[in-house]
Amino acid sequence: MIGGLLVTGCLDDLPPPAQCPGEAHSEAGNCSPAISKATIETKGRCLEPDETLCLAGTEECACLSGTCPVPEDACFPPPDCPAAVRERHPEAQCIRLAPSEIGLGLSNETQCMCGCAGCAAVCDGRGPVIGVLDDGELNYLPPFLEVGNQLPARGTFGIYLRVRGVANMGIGLLAGNIDAQQGIFDIEYLNESAAPYVISPLSTEFVEHVVVDQKLLEVPPYTWTSVERRPDYVVLSPGGQPGNPSLSLYELDCAVPFVLPPP
Repeated sequence: MIGGLLVTGCLDDLPPPAQCPGEAHSEAGNCSPAISKATIETKGRCLEPDETLCLAGTEECACLSGTCPVPEDACFPPPDCPAAVRERHPEAQCIRLAPSEIGLGLSNETQCMCGCAGCAAVCDGRGPVIGVLDDGELNYLPPFLEVGNQLPARGTFGIYLRVRGVANMGIGLLAGNIDAQQGIFDIEYLNESAAPYVISPLSTEFVEHVVVDQKLLEVPPYTWTSVERRPDYVVLSPGGQPGNPSLSLYELDCAVPFVLPPP
């Protein structure tokens, strides 16, 4: 209302505001055949494209990890955080990873993945689908997130994950240097003995996880007070063992690391 006149024109032409986080890009299908088949197997393997189709919506899976541009109006520009994080930790400072900082520049086949690892940088309802029966011996790499360059010298680590499907993953924090193209993994686990673990409910809809610690398992928050103990990488690993494999078949819409002030 301007000067007693109702002005509509330009406002009516504006697109509706983006929904954050975004709705799923496709309706989930029936994953039970793939899950039933994998749960009776004992040897680790990557699931086939027809087995990840129920979440990916396509069998065209080929993609390099950094191939996924971030639109200018993408949700949660840093240091903004998803509402689920703000509700629990209003002091949190969130980080938006670049697509190239997810997946170590590797192909989807190397990661037992359908789609682009880098698409997990944005909470838009479309992410890579990880399909793996991990027996601790399978030669593959789970999703790695490069976070070191964006973390402060002191802080407490947290992460927001939005997933759907069967998600079993430990959240490992590592320090060191990785050059996956050259096969260099000069790393040290910072929380190997006390890593939080995410088990997502079997859901066709995306479920939000906000992880700092796990009181039920007596897993404390990870806090660092020097650059030397600051995480450089996060790895989302199912942690299967020989004879006792762990199944993951999930879509990772997005991974949003965040930092809390140290206690």
